[in-house]
Amino acid sequence: MRRAAQRTAQCRTGLTLVELLVVLSLIAVLLGMGLGVFANFDMGSRVAVGNVQNVVRSAHNWAVAQAAPSRVRIDAGGSEGSVPSLRAEGLQTVGTWHFESEPIRGAFGHEGASFGGELVDDGFQGSALSFAGESGRARVEFPVHVVSSWSFGDGFRIECAVRPAGGRGGTLLDLGGVVGIETTQDGALKAWFTAARSDDEASAGRGGRVTMSTAPGLLAPGRWSRIGIGYDRHAFRIHVEGQPAAEVLEEGPVALLAGPLVLSPSSMAFPGDVDNLVVAAVVSGDASELPRGITFGKGTPPVIVFQAGGGLDRAHHREAVRLVLDFDDGRSETVLVNLSGTVE
Repeated sequence: MRRAAQRTAQCRTGLTLVELLVVLSLIAVLLGMGLGVFANFDMGSRVAVGNVQNVVRSAHNWAVAQAAPSRVRIDAGGSEGSVPSLRAEGLQTVGTWHFESEPIRGAFGHEGASFGGELVDDGFQGSALSFAGESGRARVEFPVHVVSSWSFGDGFRIECAVRPAGGRGGTLLDLGGVVGIETTQDGALKAWFTAARSDDEASAGRGGRVTMSTAPGLLAPGRWSRIGIGYDRHAFRIHVEGQPAAEVLEEGPVALLAGPLVLSPSSMAFPGDVDNLVVAAVVSGDASELPRGITFGKGTPPVIVFQAGGGLDRAHHREAVRLVLDFDDGRSETVLVNLSGTVE
């Protein structure tokens, strides 16, 4: 009986070892399958696609919420040491003036110091600021250059209504010695801005002045005209009554402001009136870099431009935009931006 019991115990022990070996074998098989699944699940590619989508959606949402143009600037990383990246940029209003009362105050607490000029009742909307008939050096200054939000390195937009008095031209405004608007005797509009020096130049400071002018006759004496100038590090443009009037291609950054915003800055008072002045600056988000081993595909546009309201700007994009991400293992992913501005 004892020998039979011992044989039975030995058999049970043997079966348990076999079962353990089977279980270990099954675990090894399952682990192998699991590692294969995780090997195909590339978190880097999913994060890269998600980041690109988020940046593009951020620019689109800005255009919708602010009712202002926005864009995504794309650096494909072609230069040595440059990492492929993209960032969202949008226009943000930094100052508005309607000239309804004295002392002259604008939005965001911008109060002006008046050295001439007067308010007239027949403005573009309500009252307006007039320098017509004023003596030389009549002007109004706003110390905006000390405000951090007044930084125009990546671009700007200035809009206002102007009514020339006729007889001669004059300088309407000077923004910190960096941006200026002038009218001419023959009804043309001139604008300029000063570019910053490029990084590879020996000394810091200002670069050259970028200037453009419209055709004559766009501004009529005694008549209000809505004008605007804007720069987006792609082109410098003038609009009159909402229509393009002049354009100069340019890509350099804008120099830092060196002084206040001055209306009628010349030694001779501006011959006319101004109303509804709005100034906006381009603000930028942080650059989002692509992970190592991922690049933008061939044909990637350098910029995606959204018009106010969120749709793609048809002046830049005639069809939906496709951002292709190429992976070093030969795969690729596409982020589609529809004409409506939505991202897929």
